[in-house]
Amino acid sequence: MDIFSIFGNIVFDIWSIILFLLGFFVSRYTQSKREKCQTSMDLSTRSESLIEKLDLKYKVFAIALNKFSKKKNQNINDFCEISITGESYIEQVRIICTAILNNTLDAAATKNNILSKIRDVAMITLPKYYDTLKYIAKRKGFQYNGEIKKEQNKCIIKVLYKYYSKKEINGIIKDWK
Repeated sequence: MDIFSIFGNIVFDIWSIILFLLGFFVSRYTQSKREKCQTSMDLSTRSESLIEKLDLKYKVFAIALNKFSKKKNQNINDFCEISITGESYIEQVRIICTAILNNTLDAAATKNNILSKIRDVAMITLPKYYDTLKYIAKRKGFQYNGEIKKEQNKCIIKVLYKYYSKKEINGIIKDWK
């Protein structure tokens, strides 16, 4: 054996190891057409499921608010019903925001169906939710100090900053504690 054949064998062995490692890593970080299609379907299914849950929780919350508005003598049960259904709805919005931040929802569904709902929750629903609870508490003579807290709504804020202008979002959350 001469030096060239030994050197050639070493180069061949090193080259084989490099190609094996390259193939291993490429296969881990790329997807086949079928895998891409399945991932897309999974994201769409997850998006649809979360939107359905959000819509259902909104309907329950809206029914509670409607029932309250039509009732002549509101009581502590109305407060509790609005509080529980409202918090359930807002928590579902937080779950969706977390999914958006983790990139586990379909991008088109996020853009076309979800973002406007999140923006409306931040701009309208959250402030009115707390105002309504304060109104009921004041009318019934008990103390309620609920307020929108940035700490509890970090994921909502992050999603808003990701998709909307900083100026617009600062205007929405300026009164949040």
